Amino acid sequence: MKSKILILFLGSLLLVGAVSPAMAAEEPVGERINVLIEEPFTYPAGEPFFVGHGWSDAPLPQVPIGRFGFTLEVDGVDQGKGSLLNAGPGLTGGFWWRWWVFNFPEGMPAGDVTFTGHWLAPCEWAVEWFAYPDTCRTPNAMVEVLTAEHTVTFT
Repeated sequence: MKSKILILFLGSLLLVGAVSPAMAAEEPVGERINVLIEEPFTYPAGEPFFVGHGWSDAPLPQVPIGRFGFTLEVDGVDQGKGSLLNAGPGLTGGFWWRWWVFNFPEGMPAGDVTFTGHWLAPCEWAVEWFAYPDTCRTPNAMVEVLTAEHTVTFT
C-alpha cells in the first residue's frame, strides 16, 4: 500500500510542469528539465532552462513539508541550495508544495550532461512511508529516500 502511495506521490510531482511565478523567490528561466524522466532527451545547447523538484503534502497525511529537502548534482557536482519556493493550497489545488529551482540562464554547451536529483526526508517518515531500511536512532535525521538520474544531450 505504501509503495502505491509513493508512486502516486511521485506521479503528482511529474504533473507539475512549471512553477507559478506567484510562487517564485527566483522565477524559473526557460523550459523545465525533469530529472525523473528516464527517456533520452535532447535540449538546445546555450538555451536557458531550469531543474525544479521537491515535495508536496499530497497524498501523505499531516506531512511536515518544511522538514523535507531536495538537492541536485550536475555531472557529479553539487549545485548548492537552489531557490526554495513554497506554495500554499490557494495556488496548488489544495496542497502545499515545496520546490527547489536550479536556474541555468546560460544553458549548457553541446554534449551529454547528467543531472542527479536527491530527495531527502526525516528518517521517521522515510521508514514509515518510503520503506527506508533503517531503525532511525535519530528520527529527525535527514536521509535520502529517492535518487533519480537523467542524462540530457545538449545539441
